[in-house]
Amino acid sequence: MPLATMQYYTRWQIFVLCISLFGLASAFQMPQHHPVSVTTNSANTRTSAGTGTTLFMAKAKKAAVASKKFQVKMLKSVPGTGQKGEIVNVTPAFFNNKLRPTQSAEVISDDEVEEERARQAAQEAEIRAEATALQEELQAETLTMHRKAGPDGQLFGGIGAKAIMEEIQSHFSAHKEFLERKNVKVLALTDENDKKMRGDIKHTGDFSAQISLSKDVKATVKITVVTED
Repeated sequence: MPLATMQYYTRWQIFVLCISLFGLASAFQMPQHHPVSVTTNSANTRTSAGTGTTLFMAKAKKAAVASKKFQVKMLKSVPGTGQKGEIVNVTPAFFNNKLRPTQSAEVISDDEVEEERARQAAQEAEIRAEATALQEELQAETLTMHRKAGPDGQLFGGIGAKAIMEEIQSHFSAHKEFLERKNVKVLALTDENDKKMRGDIKHTGDFSAQISLSKDVKATVKITVVTED
């Protein structure tokens, strides 16, 4: 074969070889979009899910802390919450928004609770002892109350719970301070037939008054109403 022909084929082969190599190199350099995209999306999904879970747990923990109750001592009586002097459990939100602004309660520790309960127990025992002693005195006597009345014994004015308590306080003056306590009051009146009355005493005769002296002590006082001279 002539030398020129050999040179011609050699150059052509070199050209084809270069084209082939260029194409192969381009194929290796093409960006792999799909695998990267899938990996990135998966990572983002995991990150988003993890963040959502963390936020949910944080909110749940915050709500649990906010709803956790603690002890307070009532400084005032609040309907639906407690009476003055009582120890109750309330949420932080209720204490901060309702009780503290109105100075209706104060936070109290466990040690203070124990001291308060011991003090209350001693006070209740003292009240019960005095109430029991007074109960015996009240039930051992009959109160005689003088009122103006007509010929048939009809009173010109009725005798109610207030008048009865004033008579008891006067007659048992040694216990006047105890008898003036708010929870010491007339619970019921009964007539001579032991029948419960709905109103005041309006006639002369024999009656009974049930008196509340403490939470668990009551006394029955006999009352005789006579015409005033």
